Amino acid sequence: MKHEDYTVGWICALPTEMAAARGMLDELHETLPSHPYDTNNYTFGRIGDHNVVIACLPSGVMGKISAARVVTQLLSTCTWIEFGLMVGIGGGVPSKEHDIRLGDVVVSKPIGTYGGVIQYDFGKTVEEGKFIIMGSLNKPPKTLLTALASLEAKHMTENHMMAKHLSEMTKKYPKLTTHSTCPDVCYDLLYTAEYDHPKEYDTCSQCDANKLVSREPRASDGPVIHYGLVASGDRVMRHGVTRERLRQELDMLCFEMEAAGLMDILPCLVIRGICDYADSHKNKRWQPYAAAAASAYAKELLSVIPGKLVIDTQTAAEVTAAAVDSRFQGVEWDKVNACLTALFLTDPRDDRETITQTKGSRVDGTCEWIKTNALYDSWLHSQSQLLRLSGGPGKGKTMLSVYLAEELERRVEDSENSLFVQYFCDNRDEKRNTAVTVLRGLIWQLLKRRPQLVIHILPSFRDRDKSQLITSFTALWSIFEHMIRDPVVGTAYCLLDGLDECDTGSLEVLLKKFSSLFSKKSDQSSTCHLNLIVVSRELPDFIPKILSIFPCIQLDPDADYEINKDIHQFIEVKVNELSNYRQLPEPLHIHVKKVFLARAQGTFLWVGIVAHELRKYKATEIERVLNLFPSGLEELYARILLQIDDDRQQTAATILRWVSMAFRPLSLLELSTVIETTVTSIGFSREEVIRDQVAYCGYFLTIKGDRVGLIHQSAKDYLLGQTPDCNPKLEYFRIKEEAANLEIARKCFDYLQGGAFAGVRSTWPIAAHLQTSPYFHMLHFIGLTMHDG
Repeated sequence: MKHEDYTVGWICALPTEMAAARGMLDELHETLPSHPYDTNNYTFGRIGDHNVVIACLPSGVMGKISAARVVTQLLSTCTWIEFGLMVGIGGGVPSKEHDIRLGDVVVSKPIGTYGGVIQYDFGKTVEEGKFIIMGSLNKPPKTLLTALASLEAKHMTENHMMAKHLSEMTKKYPKLTTHSTCPDVCYDLLYTAEYDHPKEYDTCSQCDANKLVSREPRASDGPVIHYGLVASGDRVMRHGVTRERLRQELDMLCFEMEAAGLMDILPCLVIRGICDYADSHKNKRWQPYAAAAASAYAKELLSVIPGKLVIDTQTAAEVTAAAVDSRFQGVEWDKVNACLTALFLTDPRDDRETITQTKGSRVDGTCEWIKTNALYDSWLHSQSQLLRLSGGPGKGKTMLSVYLAEELERRVEDSENSLFVQYFCDNRDEKRNTAVTVLRGLIWQLLKRRPQLVIHILPSFRDRDKSQLITSFTALWSIFEHMIRDPVVGTAYCLLDGLDECDTGSLEVLLKKFSSLFSKKSDQSSTCHLNLIVVSRELPDFIPKILSIFPCIQLDPDADYEINKDIHQFIEVKVNELSNYRQLPEPLHIHVKKVFLARAQGTFLWVGIVAHELRKYKATEIERVLNLFPSGLEELYARILLQIDDDRQQTAATILRWVSMAFRPLSLLELSTVIETTVTSIGFSREEVIRDQVAYCGYFLTIKGDRVGLIHQSAKDYLLGQTPDCNPKLEYFRIKEEAANLEIARKCFDYLQGGAFAGVRSTWPIAAHLQTSPYFHMLHFIGLTMHDG
């Protein structure tokens, strides 16, 4: 079998879901090799007339961005995939109209203007803090909708085949008995939406039985299939009141976390086995059976889709790219895909979406001033120009970048004469913090937008080793420059955000190249088709000289009035949200707003942190707590550190040092290893303990998936600051770069040389980091020492 033989992509989020999917295969095929930059693990097999490839999200990394990455890599490896099935578990939304119970199956189906999946956490906040959902996701392809209708009609006259498929699965794989066995109905408990699970109880055995919803016993055993809307978002829904509010607004049947990342990439149907009721009473008892029930339905669905129908269907890549028009005649698509695969590190669209999820959606009315700025307008209508946009920490630069990216995308939409590329640097991510990674990202996007540009890459691919090519700045710059001088590009609008987070050495080389490219002294400047906007904080001292000839919008002096207006609007929305959440009386609402305006000192980050913290307190406590928050970011960071209990200071300081100085984000398990976390409480995992220890550090740190990072670059700057503190306790948390790098390097070398950790090092989760990092940290230490000496 070859990759091209597989036409159905089956996506799972959890190992228990993948086990159930594997159990449904009529035939298991040998594993095929993946492309070098495809990090997915696949299971290949056959169900009926269809060759199916099963992919699972990385362990512990859930959500739509993770799902989108898995599917993007799947489509680059198995290029003949025609549609997908997102199969797994979900949280049910029962109602009088839909008697959904645990073990039932919900299947996405277009209703009204919705295509079957609603991204319920994507939208905008308007007057009085009201949240409005924006946009819509693609509906499933006609192939799947036709099969859906056929199967729905069949089940009106005949029993479904799910029990048969579950029985066959157990015969082949006896260990999957837990998946095929439905838990007893006594464990199917639906409580009233307002009744939250008491925190002191591990199970529902002690929950108030008077709060149970009375439901009639069903006449027959086995799962019931429900068709309708599926709500997809990035957070686990575990709140009955919120579930009910959204049900009344959207009339969805279940909640899940991945489908929103797939629908616009892979023509797809979502199938979810119900394992809980999306409230605080959720537990994992029903997960195996729910996963198996969903898989059994998916198998039955495939049985009503003839194999030939699939062969006659467009591939997912063809659907996503629409029709290949005359401009692309003669393009060698296999070579284009090979180049895209080799260049790929991260999709900037995913990175931008992650920023929005982390920082929140832009408040309506903010950032719009940039469109009337004279320097920006001149840049926008120039043929080739570089524009700098600079500002201090917490001033909203990244949200402004997100807004500009959205505006420029709209500007070039459906245009044959212009395109847009973007890149968001992040010094905590080795895939996004060097000149090489920036160039790879820009070239990858240019090739995606204009496949004809592959002609500028192929000679280098033929003449040298690919691994050397994609790590060579010189080779990549040559390709990039040839691309943007090609007339087929039209005008290329490019946005680079956070360039100050690039490695200093490579940043200088990159900016010198850009400066030379845009310099009027260049004989070929007129043939450059690039309009570049660079968004950053204050750059190292030597950098401004390189860029001094180019126009610059400095947010602090040049747009101080506009930024303050944005801050006012941001505060208005955040205080309205807090007021609605805690039902603040009008005088207190006005007081909170005045304090925010007085103490924010022009930084969005201060407002965001304090507004989030105040949500933890009752309305009667908010005035007292608000008075404890100092003005400005630096004083706020100091307060967070001073609140750390004495017996937690050493652990917190160590965590902050490692997270701040590591050359890439550390996972929870890696971090637990380096600080030597011990599990002393019965019933708790190592991961649960390290999560609690990370929480010691308050708002300094965030956890995305299983990766730990700083909330903002300004947090690292504060910790590295050398200004003496008025409170000696703060000095304990200050990071001395030389000492921190030496500490990390020593621990890495100790691991590599088999020192104190020789007996356990092969099982260390941090092995990958330790094997690559000691040299970087030691070199950094030596460099700093020489500089000081």
